[in-house]
Amino acid sequence: MLNFTKNSDLSVSETLSLLRRAHSIANHDVTVLHELDGMQMASLFYEPSTRTRLSFASAMNALGGSTIGFESSSSASVAKGESLADTIRVASQYADLIVLRHPDISAPDIALANSSVPLINAGNGADLHPTQTLADLMTIYENKKTLSGLHLTFAGDLKYGRTVHSLVKELLRFGNNTFTFVSPDELRIPNELRTKLTNTNTLFYEEQSIQTGIHSADIIYLTRIQTERFPQSLIKKSPTELTQVENFKPTDLDANTLLMHPLPRGTELPREFDVLPQAKYFDQVKFGKYARMALIELLISKHTPNTK
Repeated sequence: MLNFTKNSDLSVSETLSLLRRAHSIANHDVTVLHELDGMQMASLFYEPSTRTRLSFASAMNALGGSTIGFESSSSASVAKGESLADTIRVASQYADLIVLRHPDISAPDIALANSSVPLINAGNGADLHPTQTLADLMTIYENKKTLSGLHLTFAGDLKYGRTVHSLVKELLRFGNNTFTFVSPDELRIPNELRTKLTNTNTLFYEEQSIQTGIHSADIIYLTRIQTERFPQSLIKKSPTELTQVENFKPTDLDANTLLMHPLPRGTELPREFDVLPQAKYFDQVKFGKYARMALIELLISKHTPNTK
């Protein structure tokens, strides 16, 4: 049974094939209407979400299926003490696919051990967000026509920002990419990711100012300060104090540089950037639906070969 709890669950060639499929869906080159008639997706969100939860629901509906589940742990039996393992076992009896978001980094492993249907990780704590990475990859590929030989500058909360961790790890598999990481010392990339970059002989820089890394970048990827994941020692600092992009202005952005952000945004991305042709963060939202459609289709077809 094929699951998708991390991007490496798919090979590089499988990922490219999925992105091509998503491109075809986005451009109406294929008919997917009613493809999953009668199929159900269990959407189990233990953490708040807007884009990811709505994107999955929209993707499943567009494929002809339906969605069950909950959008808050307070509205599920977890509030009564039900374990994640039991919730997954229950959902497996009702659904053909489970989408799980959970604050615990180990949640995907627990779910995998207890699910009898394909599982998708929709974000596990500060660790990974693999389907956001698919949306990011599709955005990059649609605009740059490649996923290698690029210079990417990441700025903001790089320690607790799971979208950054997922995307960097995935781009390492495509090779020959250069990274600049801009953050305060408290929010630098985790040591585990730094070690991976070093062990793969990847060229990367860690900076304190975004001005250092923007003019040679093919992509600038901003992230918000994730105060909800902060330890007590950081809670006393405001997001503004920790933002390293306060001097970043629309006029600083090169014409061929993509500006990306996983959303929601904070003070790091003023709305004055929205009118720029380089601004691609709402395209990330749009492409996220098509990438998730292709992923759902793939996982269910592998699990249920007779799917239309």
